[in-house]
Amino acid sequence: MVSTTNYGYNIGDVLKEYLDDPIFILNKDYEIEYATENLHLKKLGLTSLGGKITDILHPNDSQRGVDFLQNVSKLERAAVTLRVRYGDNFRFYEFRGRLFKNEAQETKYLITTRDITQFKKKEEEWNKNEEEFKKLAENMQEIRFWKLLLTKDEKASFQKSIAFEKKYRQIIDNIKEAYFEVDLEGNFTYMNKSFTQMTGYSLNEMMGKNYKQLMDDENKRKVIKKFNTVYKSGLQQEHFQFEFIDKGNT
Repeated sequence: MVSTTNYGYNIGDVLKEYLDDPIFILNKDYEIEYATENLHLKKLGLTSLGGKITDILHPNDSQRGVDFLQNVSKLERAAVTLRVRYGDNFRFYEFRGRLFKNEAQETKYLITTRDITQFKKKEEEWNKNEEEFKKLAENMQEIRFWKLLLTKDEKASFQKSIAFEKKYRQIIDNIKEAYFEVDLEGNFTYMNKSFTQMTGYSLNEMMGKNYKQLMDDENKRKVIKKFNTVYKSGLQQEHFQFEFIDKGNT
């Protein structure tokens, strides 16, 4: 349906000015016959029409781009995520395609795209953090200073993912191994039930208490040395063992 009413705007100008997501129309040879004009197209290196859509793809994604267009031909619509050239770098774009016919009944490809680079980075962070946690959980022996021994960048990644944090807490709260976290001063900020059962102290008694209050001099030196190594280097350390003094002084 085409409106015959003059609303005071030209749809082409509106798309050019306000639509950030590039739209393409391709012919049967995948050549670009139309593209919305916006900042993204300049970053993609498209200053004129005529080239193929695959020209803007990362070399390793070029064949996947062809496969995507072939799927559009077979299924009449398809979607895929591909890396595209963006200035001097590459970014992730979601491509969605479908077929249509022009007035001459020639088959054309309508391709809509969206920059999803930030989403892909978050997804990669999630997968990396989840895999690291799985490895850690599988190798737990007695007590692990997991969160303290992570690098600063890794900590920031965990804190950004609320969903992962909830999942991590649920698992930690239900494992048999004792687990706890401390701040940079060594004060307890979190512990699971197994840790309170091992020490004999209640959760209220332990929160805010310093780990040094539960160790003899030898174990204090061992822990302080390890903490200093982590703090200065920012590198994750191998797990180590030490002894606590429980509520019964044993």
